[in-house]
Amino acid sequence: MGSEQTGFSTRESADEVIFRLPDASGAIRSARVWLDLEHRGEPPLMRRRPDGWELRVARPPVQRLEYLFAVEYADGGQAMICDPAQQARAATPFGDHSVIEFPGYRQPGWLTAPYAAGSAARPRRSTAAARKSRTTSSPSASLAFSIINNERHWGLGKWQS
Repeated sequence: MGSEQTGFSTRESADEVIFRLPDASGAIRSARVWLDLEHRGEPPLMRRRPDGWELRVARPPVQRLEYLFAVEYADGGQAMICDPAQQARAATPFGDHSVIEFPGYRQPGWLTAPYAAGSAARPRRSTAAARKSRTTSSPSASLAFSIINNERHWGLGKWQS
């Protein structure tokens, strides 16, 4: 899929990913990149640039990467946000994540496999058309997943080491 390739936006290559978060107005006090790869320690801090925030990282050994920006606004508010310049999204129990699909990525077959009517879950897909037509997992399964992952990885809304 790839990111939007205009202006100050996230870009990927065979060797690295340059995460960019537009913020020419200075509304953001600090920004980090939260990669959905490992949940130990603080997400990497981005550097301030004239047009926003930037972080260069070696390309992870994956074909598909989900991420969010963890921002602290000048007024002290905090949020986990999708990349505003990246249209590709993945639906998760915690909300949408931005997605980079590197060249050579192939969607797993189970994403489009038929499922039995009345089953508790249908695989989620990252395309906009799939999001419009998908059925979500049962509320109790999502709640249990959310509670377990919040306790393991997020504590009380702060990153845990």
